[in-house]
Amino acid sequence: MPRHFGTVTSIVAIAMAASLSTSSHAQFGGLGSGDRPSRSSGPKQAQPKAPSPSKGFSSPAASSKGRGPSGPTNSGGIEIEVKPIMTTTTATATTTVATLETDVERIVRKAMSGEVKPQLSRELNDRIHAAAQGATIEMGDYDMEALPILNITQLASGPPLLFADDPEYIRVPEGAVLRERINPGPNRFYLYHCNGTTGTVSKINAVIENLSDKPMKLRFLRYAFPGVGFDYADLGRRGIKMFLESKVQTWGEARVIPPHAIEPFDQAAETTTVKFDQLIHGFYEFEIDQPAQITVLQTTPDTPSPVAAKRIKDLLPPRSKSGAGRGYYPYSDYTVMNAPGEIMDVADGPRQIFIADGRLDRWLTGFDSSTSTSPIQLKGNYGVLYHITLRYKSSNGKSLALLEWNARTKSGCKAMSNCTHVGPGKFPAGSVMVPSDSNVLRGGDKAVLLQVFPAPKNGEEGTIEITYTPPGASCLPTPLLLVPVE
Repeated sequence: MPRHFGTVTSIVAIAMAASLSTSSHAQFGGLGSGDRPSRSSGPKQAQPKAPSPSKGFSSPAASSKGRGPSGPTNSGGIEIEVKPIMTTTTATATTTVATLETDVERIVRKAMSGEVKPQLSRELNDRIHAAAQGATIEMGDYDMEALPILNITQLASGPPLLFADDPEYIRVPEGAVLRERINPGPNRFYLYHCNGTTGTVSKINAVIENLSDKPMKLRFLRYAFPGVGFDYADLGRRGIKMFLESKVQTWGEARVIPPHAIEPFDQAAETTTVKFDQLIHGFYEFEIDQPAQITVLQTTPDTPSPVAAKRIKDLLPPRSKSGAGRGYYPYSDYTVMNAPGEIMDVADGPRQIFIADGRLDRWLTGFDSSTSTSPIQLKGNYGVLYHITLRYKSSNGKSLALLEWNARTKSGCKAMSNCTHVGPGKFPAGSVMVPSDSNVLRGGDKAVLLQVFPAPKNGEEGTIEITYTPPGASCLPTPLLLVPVE
């Protein structure tokens, strides 16, 4: 079903994929960015009840329709229609009325209204053609906010996602911030925490516990551990690049964990120390053949993580303004394609792919089994891969430039960075650092060139392929622009 300018319709694989409540975050400042979400006051909807974590081994999504032992499937899909809520906050004095509007609301309003029709100048056209892949381009007065939002279909799939970022700063010498049970099969895991203990060096890692009476095999399908550091944006995008380009381990390369044993999840992180205010970032996809439990913790460098895990009974409480969320989410991929029956024609003008915004594309909903059975949101959809495949044609013979930009500069979020994978075009297929000519993209009048897709010959159709994931330490959304060029 199409995502229309006025409404959004997503097709999701399992019942948990529904937007269980009106989003309370219209936009998100990003992991470690210091810019937190603004609130909206949409109508409340009915909340489903989560399975009790104490009733046998069944993680929150395990009983969801369509979910097999290896994660969600595309059966049992449901449709969700989400209408954008144009939230305003009004303050009234004696003669003055001020209306506040979020970046996301402003962009959606402009894109829907069609009042502004950006015109690509010859000079900007030539700058795009002359730019290298990943280069920063000065867009001048070209209004990137006003580009119509492309109608798309989203299908939810992929393995369950474990996400650990709340509290983002761990401010005790030893404590745990995530503990979730997982089923055999593939799982995805996103780790993003900072040492918040002043003047001390710590260790932050996850441990995995084999809950069965049999040996458990663990192999990595994707592995990214860019290490630790103070440059959060660079760690975020390097982690994405490593994840997208990593190689699958065979079962012959798998680790074997004895029955009921607890071991460090990432051996490299186990020997890494984290200074005060440093970030540690890990992005993984792994497969196991027995039920297990993952715990994320901070301890002293000389304490083995399994020893700390055994003596930590309770988790640190989450802090709503300290991270994007934590818990178990039932899926981690979106397949994005043209709306049914639609083929994008370059002659129809520019478009933007507007995802991971929290309004048109709602945040994932899952459960934190340590706190309650109420659904929780993953504010930012970090760790989610958007596999985008779009059909297009060019009845006017123009090519299509793909760019990415920071849509949040008017709210003071001045910098963003990412790594996005693109299919072949003018440049070879591959992962592109956003930007490649500096660590971050600054300013709202600039964009980064990812690819130029040539006009298909003889009136045929072409295919645009993109793999996108929301970048840590950057404000969201970071829209993808499709701009016709000669």
